[in-house]
Amino acid sequence: MLERFTERARRVVVLATEEARSRRHEAVGPEHLLMGILQVGGSAVHALEQLHVSPETLRAEVERVLSEIPESVTGGDPSFSPELKAVLEVALSVKRRLTVDTNLLLLALAEE
Repeated sequence: MLERFTERARRVVVLATEEARSRRHEAVGPEHLLMGILQVGGSAVHALEQLHVSPETLRAEVERVLSEIPESVTGGDPSFSPELKAVLEVALSVKRRLTVDTNLLLLALAEE
């Protein structure tokens, strides 16, 4: 599925998965993906700043949301949540784009 993703977008997905794993969450959700986008930085974060969205404030809010997600009782590797799958499907469904970059991931998050 990630073959159309740019290197930076793949890094975002890896960071999202690591974020979920480190918090012992059962699933990687859109919140984890947003945290990955914020960690990678670049043009997607710049776009947020242009919209007068403070990355620091957004990061604090995502941290709050992530802290409310209960830990997994099984402790296994997290899978992609249905919500995250929907976000990735939106990003992949944009026919005018051959690749999925962090900006497109951010727009897909906003769509969902």
